[in-house]
Amino acid sequence: MQFKDIDGYESLKEHLRSMAHSRKIPHNILLEIQDGMPGIAMALAWVQYLNCLNPQDGDSCGTCAQCKMISQLEHPDVHFIYPVIDSADAETPSDNYLPQWREMLQKQGVYWASEEWLQALNPENKQPIIYSKDAYALEQKLRLTIGYASYRCIIIYQPDKMNDEASNKLLKTMEEPPERTLFISVSFRPDLLLETVHSRMQSIEMTPLSNVEMRAAITRWSPSQLDNNRLNSIVQRSQGLVLKAKRILDNKNAEKKYTTYFDMLTNAMLNKEIIVFRTLSEQLHKEGRAVAINMIEYFEECFRVLLRESVAPGEIAQRSSDEQRLLNRIKVCVTPQNIQHLYKLSEQAIRHIRGYVSPKMVLFDTFIRYTAIFSIELRKQQVRP
Repeated sequence: MQFKDIDGYESLKEHLRSMAHSRKIPHNILLEIQDGMPGIAMALAWVQYLNCLNPQDGDSCGTCAQCKMISQLEHPDVHFIYPVIDSADAETPSDNYLPQWREMLQKQGVYWASEEWLQALNPENKQPIIYSKDAYALEQKLRLTIGYASYRCIIIYQPDKMNDEASNKLLKTMEEPPERTLFISVSFRPDLLLETVHSRMQSIEMTPLSNVEMRAAITRWSPSQLDNNRLNSIVQRSQGLVLKAKRILDNKNAEKKYTTYFDMLTNAMLNKEIIVFRTLSEQLHKEGRAVAINMIEYFEECFRVLLRESVAPGEIAQRSSDEQRLLNRIKVCVTPQNIQHLYKLSEQAIRHIRGYVSPKMVLFDTFIRYTAIFSIELRKQQVRP
């Protein structure tokens, strides 16, 4: 993995390069990301740069022995810890899932989200965690002499999934690691970390790409020339996340499906047809958690478009004709006063679905709550002279 493989984030890349050149590198770094950002890719690109035998033009060479071992995820001095399932009795829980981890990273490349790792684990209704035995196993690994690398690196994905015993055990190792040993944690829920662990980390935040960066990224790898309206729409909907933009472009059928579902939902909300809520909730439940989450995120984006339209008209005109019709249908229902409530409901629904609450129950409840908010605005419209 090289910096050049990751679109944007130039200031972050320069910061990481500067630390490498100064050799004043914190031994415990936390990359704070949003789910879907290339946090693991950035960590690997930096690790490869740190250990490259012939870095050039601000990046690793990609061809030396160190680069090849790291890019193939086979470097003996680069260790991974991540949440897994059914491993309470395993001596090395993360190592037991190393084939799935490698396959997932090699298949997905730079851009993937937590749902891809969940699919690789196939957890059903089990909650992946980082087991304490990973911390004990790591302690044994760190007693070994560094074999090839300039820096031995431990990359921890979702450290917030550590149970308390694992957190306390790793804390001792993180506080006084062996010489030339770095911890790089990647988390989109740092608020769930134990305070004692969080306080020992130097946090670096990955922020969403700017609209200019997103346009450049989309233009670079778009399979075909996009008209300006379509490009603007994708930039707005992706919210600075390349993964979202890729999914929009790669899943035209899914996009049409989301528009159909949004049509069903908004019509049912305006007419208070609760039976439709049940039908839609059950359909999304059958299609899986990932689809349900993507659907809620699509609703969120529609709400944001309507908010921007209320402040600066012209946003709706950039959408497809089908979306324009649907957005105009509920235009009066989304206001600066209720957008925060709508957004909180949506984010809560996403958290619950990711937390293995039944999707159909979460969705049904969320649709009813949306309707209650819309009804208040509709009543206001009716009483105005």
